Amino acid sequence: MIHLLLLLSFSLVALGQENSAESWKMETMLVSLNGKLAEVKMAFSEVIVYKNTDPQLAIDFRN
Repeated sequence: MIHLLLLLSFSLVALGQENSAESWKMETMLVSLNGKLAEVKMAFSEVIVYKNTDPQLAIDFRN
């Protein structure tokens, strides 16, 4: 089981804008996956990309 812990919240202001490259705003979060920290970039295109040195922890979430 993967335990996901979001350590930094982000603003939802841009979610009402059109989903275009101009309206994307990136936020940085720290995520703990099985005790390993990963840097997270969240775009308001509803895509989360995990940047981590462990390729097995690279995850792409889409709604």
